[in-house]
Amino acid sequence: MTEQSESIKKAVVTLRELSEDEKIRLQCEARERYQMDWQSSMRTSREKGREEGREEGRESGRQEDMKRAIEDEEYMERLMKELKLTDKISRS
Repeated sequence: MTEQSESIKKAVVTLRELSEDEKIRLQCEARERYQMDWQSSMRTSREKGREEGREEGRESGRQEDMKRAIEDEEYMERLMKELKLTDKISRS
């Protein structure tokens, strides 16, 4: 009976150790999953931020192009007015 009791105690100790090892393994796996998810999230966020930045840059470029076109058009109108005035003066 004592032998059986010792065997049972050893089995219980072994079972507890295995259970602890299993808990540790599960914690390690959970930590690894968390790290991989975090890295993936960061990659996705960075790419989204880059794309937003590119879009803002394109929009800014379009606005600058429009501004330049308007300025060029105004400049051309002023030149045309000056040419007309110069032409009127030279005809007089």
